[in-house]
Amino acid sequence: MEDKLKDWKMKSKRTKRNRNLLFGARAPLQISSLARKKAHLSAPSQFLLSVTKRRLAQWRLMKIKNKQDRGPQKKGGGLIVYAKNKFKVSVLDTWSSVSEYNFQQLWLKVQCRKFRSFLLCTEYRPPDAPISFLEDLTKTVVESLLQGVTVVLLGDLNCDVLGNGPDGRALNDFCLRFNLAQMVKSPTRVTETSKSTIDVVLTTNESIISPCVVKVCAISDHNLVCMSMKLKTPGFRYAYITTRSYKHYDTNKFLSDLECVPFHMVEFFNDLDDRVYAFNCLFLEALNDHAPIKRIKIKSKPNPFISPEIKHLMNTRDAWHKSALKSGDKLHWNAYRFFREEVKREIRFAEMEHVRSELRNTNGNTNSIWKIINRVIPKKNSSSLMTVEDSYALANNFNEFYTKVGPTAAKKASAHVSEHGLIFHDDINQHLTSISDEDSAKFRFHSVTEEDVSKIIKKMFHLIKHLDTIKLPQEF
Repeated sequence: MEDKLKDWKMKSKRTKRNRNLLFGARAPLQISSLARKKAHLSAPSQFLLSVTKRRLAQWRLMKIKNKQDRGPQKKGGGLIVYAKNKFKVSVLDTWSSVSEYNFQQLWLKVQCRKFRSFLLCTEYRPPDAPISFLEDLTKTVVESLLQGVTVVLLGDLNCDVLGNGPDGRALNDFCLRFNLAQMVKSPTRVTETSKSTIDVVLTTNESIISPCVVKVCAISDHNLVCMSMKLKTPGFRYAYITTRSYKHYDTNKFLSDLECVPFHMVEFFNDLDDRVYAFNCLFLEALNDHAPIKRIKIKSKPNPFISPEIKHLMNTRDAWHKSALKSGDKLHWNAYRFFREEVKREIRFAEMEHVRSELRNTNGNTNSIWKIINRVIPKKNSSSLMTVEDSYALANNFNEFYTKVGPTAAKKASAHVSEHGLIFHDDINQHLTSISDEDSAKFRFHSVTEEDVSKIIKKMFHLIKHLDTIKLPQEF
């Protein structure tokens, strides 16, 4: 199996297009990164399943088992796909199936790097399966078209699309019905007596797919069909806001127009809401002529303190960095480090001067001053308090914390006394003998038992209306 995959990779290296995707129908299917010339997804056809006994390293296996399409005398059968782990390939189980006529579909959703995802279906129709297999394919194709992404169907359907047979005409009608483009234009199975195109590649977006290339494959009676997809990364979505444009606003002209507005028409309405609505309509109609509402695209704000001199330093720094990476010369690396520090220093000084100029332009406005200060000061990470939703668990956490407060404080006090050479009294009452009787009557420590705490809590019950909401520990 590994030798055959190497053979497929060698065949895929001949293409010169970069950043595309390479596919092969029937024997086998491949998705490759042509910039690195490595296969990332491979789907061998059914005749190879008998020799597929183990998973390849760094590859993920997706398959549909079906032993009936090869007969009881042969091993294997079904559809299989190998995908590199670095790509996001998920099997759509609701669409993947094997019909009663042994027509097999394996639907995948493929995400390649930052490119837009697409749906891929590998399929196989046995030679003895009736043409009614198109009914099963129609159901899944309709559901896939509702997803709004590119759909690619490929595999051995045993329908000669370039011939005049009834199966080929039925498949061509199927393509016309769903606006599918058939990309294979050359025979894919050549024998001594016939040439047929039974391995097809159908897609809903012909513009992003290059013409398929059919290459002779000695390991199968079907030739290798390669398809290249020119996927594009999704464009950046800008944010838009609706605001008034005061570019051509003139205060005098606006006031003169307001004098001509018939605001006395508001008195014709008795209801207060109607009067407000009429006033707003008259006022906004005049305002829209001088300050119209426009939809503006929000772009990234330029750095205000980056001057042309700093940009020139950045270009010099990048040039020395590129030269150092290419040559590895120590002098180039030293020059790069020098200009890197120069850029940092100039940016720091320019930012300080920009903040000073903004503070001078505030004219003593405290709100503006604090806005500038808050923008300059780095923000601290505010960590929210984590609480337990279960009331019993929360009560146990509080009990555990407060029961350990005394022993913890005693240990810290003992350590503090031993560290500073202080006098420690075991009985706190002996330490309070020096205090006057009047002061000691106001403040004095004494032991508290569990019965005392229980009495205090029970006395609070009459102050609470809803006693059912309080859950006391079982000890009380």
